[in-house]
Amino acid sequence: MISYADVNDSLTKLRLVNGYVDGNGGAIVIENNSNPIFYICELEYNSCTGNGGAIWCNDECSPVFKTNSIMYNYADNSGGGLYLHSNDTILIDHTSVAYNISRYSGGGVLSEYHNCLQLFNSILADNTLLNGDGGGAFIRQGYVQIDNSLFSTNSVIGNGGGLQTSYGAEVDIYNSSFLTNTASGYGGAIYFYNGVDLNMENVRFISNSSIKGGGIWGYYGSTISIKNGLFTGIIPTMIHTAMEMEEL
Repeated sequence: MISYADVNDSLTKLRLVNGYVDGNGGAIVIENNSNPIFYICELEYNSCTGNGGAIWCNDECSPVFKTNSIMYNYADNSGGGLYLHSNDTILIDHTSVAYNISRYSGGGVLSEYHNCLQLFNSILADNTLLNGDGGGAFIRQGYVQIDNSLFSTNSVIGNGGGLQTSYGAEVDIYNSSFLTNTASGYGGAIYFYNGVDLNMENVRFISNSSIKGGGIWGYYGSTISIKNGLFTGIIPTMIHTAMEMEEL
């Protein structure tokens, strides 16, 4: 395992495979105001008993992940690929987060508590959540911007096959697609609740499925704005919230 504290290194073409930690961060721990840059790195088949099968990031850090592969990792708690907790701005760009598994929340990515997460030109695919919410990603609080990204074939025994967001998070999604994500509960593509502000433009929802809200399910004082959205396939798209729908 690699641990970062108070450092600003740049790592290129790093490959970390088959790491194991009894705790958090199967391959990498980033903490204490560190700002490392990971470029063309492979983090695969790592695991931990806690959070962050590949990466645990905590305490006012601003890492950059560009053109990476974060695949086949496992967390016995939350964040199968990445667990991002109480940080500053985090950039994930041109990165594949795929085939990761977690037991509770965020099969691919978990981001919580005042992060600013930027997810650009990336793929979250085939991640699995065994019991909880957010097969592809779980977002609690903070601000998230998603642009030109794909959430595909993520699955959850719970809610939010592609994405779950809650507790006052502000989420902007542009030019992205949610394809064939599944949830055993609500929100095949997206599940949101408890004061979330969800804004989407040019977003496609194709063949997502769940018990209710095959595309989107939301409630508890949240708001949603959709411009130029496309819904096809399985779409019992039920949204229980204060809602603004434009050009759907």
